Amino acid sequence: MINFLRSNSFKMSLFYLIIFSISVLILSFFLYRSTISYMAKETDSVIQAEINGLAEQYKKQGITELAAIIKKRLDKHPTSLSIYLLTNKEFTPIVGNLNAWPSVKSSNTGWLEFPIISLDQSRQLVRAKKFDLIGSYHLIVGRNIDALEQTKQLIFDAIAWFFALTVSLGVIGGYIMSKRMLSKVSLITESCENIIGGNLTKRIPRDASMDEMDSLSKTMNTMLESNYQAMLDVKRVSDNIAHDLKTPLSRLRNSLEEALILKDIESVKNKINSSVSEADTLLSMFNTLLRIVSIESGHKNTPLASVNLNALLLDIFDLYQPIAEEKDIDFSYTLPPHNIVVQSNNDLLFQAVANIIDNAIKYTKTHGKVQILLEEIDNQYHVTIQDNGVGVNEHDLENMTTRFYRADRSRNQPGTGLGLSVVSAICNALSLSLIINPLSQGLQVKLKLPTHKE
Repeated sequence: MINFLRSNSFKMSLFYLIIFSISVLILSFFLYRSTISYMAKETDSVIQAEINGLAEQYKKQGITELAAIIKKRLDKHPTSLSIYLLTNKEFTPIVGNLNAWPSVKSSNTGWLEFPIISLDQSRQLVRAKKFDLIGSYHLIVGRNIDALEQTKQLIFDAIAWFFALTVSLGVIGGYIMSKRMLSKVSLITESCENIIGGNLTKRIPRDASMDEMDSLSKTMNTMLESNYQAMLDVKRVSDNIAHDLKTPLSRLRNSLEEALILKDIESVKNKINSSVSEADTLLSMFNTLLRIVSIESGHKNTPLASVNLNALLLDIFDLYQPIAEEKDIDFSYTLPPHNIVVQSNNDLLFQAVANIIDNAIKYTKTHGKVQILLEEIDNQYHVTIQDNGVGVNEHDLENMTTRFYRADRSRNQPGTGLGLSVVSAICNALSLSLIINPLSQGLQVKLKLPTHKE
C-alpha cells in the first residue's frame, strides 16, 4: 500500500482529481448562483408587478378601494402565495393575510424577508416590499418564497452529491489506473531482474494495447534483442578469432622455434621472413577488425559529399587491372556515357567496391572473367560485380557478411574472412543495399545506391 501511495501514477491521479474537483466546484457555484439569482429576480418581478397594479388603483380610488381590492384577491385565492398587509399608522392590520406587521427591518430599497407560520404550522419564508401611504397607512406586498428556498436546498444537495460522486469515482478510477500501471511496471521490473539474473532471452510481456507502457515494452524488447544479438556477435567473433588465430600463431611459433635450431644463415632468414609474413597477416586481420569497429561506431557521423561513380569505378579498375592480368582474367567494365553523381562518402564507397572486386579476382580461376556494371534501375543506381569463380552454396549466403566466416569452397584460398564484413559495415553506414546472388558458375554482388531524387 505504501508503494502504491508513493507511485507517480497515484500522485498524478490525485493531482488531476484535485484540479478536476476544483473545476467542478467552481462550475457548480456559478450554476447555483445563476439559477438562484434568476429565480429570485423572477419572484421580485412578480411582486413588483403586483405593487405596480395596486399603486395604480390606490392613485385612482384611494385607500378604501385599495383595501377592497386586496380583500377581493384574498377571498378569490385564499391559498395564494401572494402576501398582503394594509395597516393604519399604529400598524394595526386593516386587511391582509398576515396577523401582524413583521418585526424585521427593511433594506434601503424597502425589501425585507421574514418567516411566517403557515396553515400546516410549518415555518416558511416570505420576501416582501413595504410602502408608506398617504394618511400614515402602511402596505406590505410580498410572496411566499418557501418553494424557492426548497429549490435552493435541492440544488445545493444535488451539487454536494454530484461533487461527492465525482470525487469517489475519481478516487476509484485513479486507484484502478494506478494499479494497472503498477502491474505493468512490476512486469517490466520482474523481467529486468530475470535478465540481470542471467536469463538473457527473457523479454517483457506485452498486452497488445498499444498504450505508452506497451510501446515502452516493445522498445525495451527491441533494445534487449539488439543487445542480445550484439552479445552473440561478440561471442561469435571471439570464437572465430580464437579459431582463426590459432593456426597462424601456431605456424608463427613453429617457424620461430625452427629458426632457433637452424645453423644455416640463409635458412634462418627464410624462417624469419616466413614469421614476418605470418605477423603481417595477423596485423592485417586486427587492422581490419578495428576498421569495422570504427565504421560501425561512427556511421551516424559519416560525412557525405558528391561522388562521381564513373570516376570511382575507373580508379578501382585501374588499381586491380594489373592483378587481373597476372591471373590472365578477363577484367572489364560497362559504364553509362554520362557521369553519375551520388551523395556518399568517397573513401568508404571506394573501399567497399574494392573489397568486392578483390574477392572476385581472388576466387576466380585463371582465364576467368570479372565484370563491373553501373546502371540505373527503378530510381536507384546499381553497382554490380560479377565473376565466374568458385561461387558459394545457398546455405552459405546468410553467413557471407559474418566476421571470419569462410565458405567451404574458399577455405583453401588465403584470406581472413573479413572482406565482406567490411563491405556490410560500410553499407550500413552509407544506407546502401548489399545483395549477394549465387550464380550457376560464380557470384554476383550488387550495391544499390539511392539517386538524388530519393
